[in-house]
Amino acid sequence: KDVKAKKDMQNTRAETEKEYGSFKEEKDRFDNYVSTFMEQGVKKALDEYTETEQEDPQIMADIQNNLKSKVVNIVEEELGKDRKVSEMSESQVDILYLINERVKNELLS
Repeated sequence: KDVKAKKDMQNTRAETEKEYGSFKEEKDRFDNYVSTFMEQGVKKALDEYTETEQEDPQIMADIQNNLKSKVVNIVEEELGKDRKVSEMSESQVDILYLINERVKNELLS
């Protein structure tokens, strides 16, 4: 499955070469997707806790760390270990576009 997914991604990348925005637009889109994902994820996760537990800063921290790690996994799969979107150069806009598509399809759906 992974090999096929990678091949599909490469095909998508080739076909959509002209369809991504400027680096700034893609960066804004990334920030937007991540904040939306974090908000929705926290809300969803908190539903599983009692009101008292929801007040617990440790539970909130755990939820946020769990959500962040999902975003980090996608970023690191595309950029490499310990790499961050904030360190990307403008020439990597195609990779940022790909990260955005993955965040949208894998985390926001």
